[in-house]
Amino acid sequence: MKRFSGTVLKEENKCTITLKDKQITFDVQGFFQSNMEVLEKTIDTVMHNLSGENALDMYSGCGTFSVFLADRYKNVTLVEHNRDAIVFAEQNMAGRKHESFGVSGEKWVLNHAETCIKQNGPYEAVVIDPPRSGMEKAVCQWLCSSNIPLIRSISCDIATHARDAKFLMRSGYKLKKLYLLDFYPQTCHIESLAFFEKE
Repeated sequence: MKRFSGTVLKEENKCTITLKDKQITFDVQGFFQSNMEVLEKTIDTVMHNLSGENALDMYSGCGTFSVFLADRYKNVTLVEHNRDAIVFAEQNMAGRKHESFGVSGEKWVLNHAETCIKQNGPYEAVVIDPPRSGMEKAVCQWLCSSNIPLIRSISCDIATHARDAKFLMRSGYKLKKLYLLDFYPQTCHIESLAFFEKE
């Protein structure tokens, strides 16, 4: 199901790569990780021991994690405010059961989250990869009260990741694992991946 409109995609900006065994198409003028070796290792780590009925990919971009979640879950929900990216996600998710929402995380939480859960059942896992500013306040509050058992949180900013982790942990989530991801060797930039579980 698609819930978005109004894109300005240009055919000459399309790029397709093979990521593990998947073909991923994206906009070369949009965001995509440049270090394929670390990205593949990150995907393997994020997907470890995940499987079930319903998964949520918050800030999904072009569906990089969603295409792998779709191998492990019967239904995947993608939320991404960038309409061009979500159009590519639709292409990358073709043939897999999913729902796409071309809205901000905040708008999805306010207008769609409850309906999605009523229609499909509760989410068993969330993969969340927000922009540098971190989770939107409404998204963080929703996650804190969601009781979703597994959260895999990726961040390109350690400070905002620590801020969001604080709220998750105060709400009862346990930080089980924390990884540092060196996507850009020989620079000061580092990304992080945290595993949170509700006990």
